[in-house]
Amino acid sequence: MITADKTFLRSHYKKKRLSLTKQEVDHLSQRVCKQLDKLNIWKLKHYHIFISISKYNELDTSFIINKLKSEKKNIIVPKISNNELVHIAINDKTEFSINEYDIEEPNNGNSFIIENLDLIFIPLLAYDLEGHRVGYGMGYYDKFLKLTNKSSLKIGLSFFDPINKIQDIDDNDVKLDYCITPTQVHKFDHI
Repeated sequence: MITADKTFLRSHYKKKRLSLTKQEVDHLSQRVCKQLDKLNIWKLKHYHIFISISKYNELDTSFIINKLKSEKKNIIVPKISNNELVHIAINDKTEFSINEYDIEEPNNGNSFIIENLDLIFIPLLAYDLEGHRVGYGMGYYDKFLKLTNKSSLKIGLSFFDPINKIQDIDDNDVKLDYCITPTQVHKFDHI
């Protein structure tokens, strides 16, 4: 199993993800959504989820968003403002545009108090057996997660299995509670 630092893992998993076809991304994303049924999470109320960047072959969260809509859940998405994440409650009337990072963000909607989040779906490139994750390295999610309620479930979404250990974890890194792949639900020991 792999043990590596974040720089190597970012490069390696970006390439690995980009090697997937659009059909593979769709199929694997649907399977991840189906795996979520194994968790007792659908009674919660406030769900935070990222909107995928398709050109980077990110896991397509539209399947999960559609499931949340069908379950009549409150859906909150991030938006970058003044170099920080703000959190916007969306609905069918929300309009979106693309920001400078090619991320689709809401143009309108109400701000949401992050302490009230029940569950946060977290983007990642790689993660390890202890629940540490590697993102794009901008620090947006680590800052955000430090401010959330400790009881908010933190669920990573990945096409790939965990590596053994991320070598350069620091105090700003917030562990996942679960990571969902197309074939498995990984639960981490700290919960």
